[in-house]
Amino acid sequence: MLISEIQSHPDQKQEMRTYRYGHLLGPGLQPSDIEAWQRNYTGYTLPSDLMRFLTFANGIHLWADLDSSLAYFGISPLNEWQDAGNVNWATMFDSPPMGKLVISYHENGDNFLVLDTQRQAYLWFDLEDFDQPKHAGSTIAELLDFWWKETAWLDPRQEAAVV
Repeated sequence: MLISEIQSHPDQKQEMRTYRYGHLLGPGLQPSDIEAWQRNYTGYTLPSDLMRFLTFANGIHLWADLDSSLAYFGISPLNEWQDAGNVNWATMFDSPPMGKLVISYHENGDNFLVLDTQRQAYLWFDLEDFDQPKHAGSTIAELLDFWWKETAWLDPRQEAAVV
């Protein structure tokens, strides 16, 4: 199909859209909710500073589209975290990933934040260079610093500065 055919199709129309971006944090959890999650997922011991943080914010979406409440990539709420052995790219691990949780989402599926609960370390996996994950920190403070730097390129004000 030619581009001209696509552009001239009756379904195609130009529209002016305004995107609104902001930082969104999910509402914090009750300690009892975190304890219930821990009881259901006994193979994962969450770091104590992470459990405290989850009482303040459950999900981090920096530079999120305010209409969808999601960013290009972000840290998922606790109830969306999943065992790294259950994701479609789990076969990329040399051996079954024990005690590892995927705690993020990524719109195109290129990168994922993994909490290694056995080492209490946060790792940023790029599926293009899977064997070399970035160390994103060992504490929630280090993770948040890493996350802020990693998401900086999503800042829509950078685009406006280039124009």
